[in-house]
Amino acid sequence: METKANLTERTLAALQDLIRINIDSAKGFREASDAIADANLARLFQDVARIRDRHAVELQQSVRINARSAADDGSALGTLHRWWLDLRAWVNDGDPYAVLAEVMRGEDAIKEAYERLLRDVAGNPLSPVLHRQFAEILATHDQMHQLHERRGKVAK
Repeated sequence: METKANLTERTLAALQDLIRINIDSAKGFREASDAIADANLARLFQDVARIRDRHAVELQQSVRINARSAADDGSALGTLHRWWLDLRAWVNDGDPYAVLAEVMRGEDAIKEAYERLLRDVAGNPLSPVLHRQFAEILATHDQMHQLHERRGKVAK
């Protein structure tokens, strides 16, 4: 029986993946904040980055409780996505619609990662934490989607 201090290898591996994607997400939102010309969106992106940092720390604590080293950096794929965000922002001179388009790609990825984990480890002792984090992920995902759509309508 799985407990918070005795998680299965499968659960620990999934948590490591979520840690990495939260780290990637926080870094991506910080870079988006630096790349975007809209000060209000830049502040919002910084707020989301802090939330993603908190998610990563919570998950890292769960891994460490199991006497394991927790991931402390993002993935190569996340680095590539941030490079693309930088390039796109540079080409579009910090255009909010272009930056939000890249933010949405990252939001889709983190949403899918949480959905997959929640499905794979249903009933896990970490479910309350994961469900709370997922609710925050969904709220941000929906907010970014709405902002992207509104910016697209303004641009037309």
